[in-house]
Amino acid sequence: MPSMRKTLLFFCTFLTWLLISFGTCSAQTNVDKSTKHYSDFWGGFQFDLRLSRRWGLIGEGELRRKDFMAEPNVYLADVGAQYHFFKGLNAHFAIGKQWSMYHENASWLSVNAKFMQVQVVYQQFAGRFKFRERVRNEFRWLDRRSGDPTPGKEFHDRIRLLAGMEVQVFNNKMLPGLYIYDEFLAETINGLSHPAFNQNRVYMGIRQQITKTLKADLGYMNVFLKAGKPPVTELHDVLRVVLSWSPDPFRKHDSKHVSDHPASDTN
Repeated sequence: MPSMRKTLLFFCTFLTWLLISFGTCSAQTNVDKSTKHYSDFWGGFQFDLRLSRRWGLIGEGELRRKDFMAEPNVYLADVGAQYHFFKGLNAHFAIGKQWSMYHENASWLSVNAKFMQVQVVYQQFAGRFKFRERVRNEFRWLDRRSGDPTPGKEFHDRIRLLAGMEVQVFNNKMLPGLYIYDEFLAETINGLSHPAFNQNRVYMGIRQQITKTLKADLGYMNVFLKAGKPPVTELHDVLRVVLSWSPDPFRKHDSKHVSDHPASDTN
C-alpha cells in the first residue's frame, strides 16, 4: 500500500507538471504574436556500456535539422563516465562538442561550443510503470559569431529538470511501450539571466526493444524556446528518432532491465 501511494503521488505530480508546461507554452504562444514556428527532425545514437558493476562508459552523437530535414541546425557528440550507486540511482560526468549552424551571406557557418555536464538520475519501478527523475547541470563555452566584436567566449550555465514515465503496454516486452517526459531548462549567460527559464520540452512516443541490448525511440516533441538577442519566442514541432545500445554483462535481462541513459533524453 505505501508503494501504491508513492506511485499515485508521483503520477499526480507528473501530470500536474505536464499540464503546467502545456499551459505555459500555450499562454506564451498566444500572447507573443511574433512567435516563430519550426518543424524539425532530431536523430541520434546513444550507448551505455557497463564496464563493471559500478562503472560504465556512455556517449552519444546527434543531428538536428530545421524545416524537417531541409536545413542544418545542430550537430553534437559527447562521451563520459557513469557511476551506479545502486539499482535505480546513478550519476555521470561527460564532455562534448556542439556545432550550431547559421546562414549568413548565402553560406552556412557554424558556432562551435565545448560543454561539460554532470547529472544524477533516479528511477522507480511500479508494475508496468517506470518513473524517472533527472537533474543535470551543463556548462558551455561558445565561440562568437563571425563579426561579433565581443572578446572571449560566451559562457552558458544551464540547469535541467526532467520527469518522465515509461509504460509497458503489452505482456510481451519486445512489443512497443509508451514513454513520455517533461523537461524544464533554465539558463544564464555570462552570469546574467537569459531569462532564467528559457525552454520547455514535452515528449511523447513509443519505445521499441529491438534486441536485449538495442532499442529505438520514435516520437513527437514540443519545444518552447526563448532564443536570440533580444530573446525571441520559438515553438518547435520535432520528430525524434534515436537508437540506444546498452550492453550489460553484469546484470540479467529481466523485466526491469533498462538502460540508465535512455534514448529519448536530449541534449
